[in-house]
Amino acid sequence: MAAALCLHGWVGARDVALDYIHRPWLRLAVLALAASALGLVFLRVLLALARVF
Repeated sequence: MAAALCLHGWVGARDVALDYIHRPWLRLAVLALAASALGLVFLRVLLALARVF
């Protein structure tokens, strides 16, 4: 479930960045930041689930 939510967030962030950010360096920075944030969210969910079980 968490993986699907993070993937959905990535697709949304990617679509918005590709549609509205026209400078390639800024688009790359925004996408890298979004990927990092979503990766950290996914890692935090996995750690929280590991603590429960």
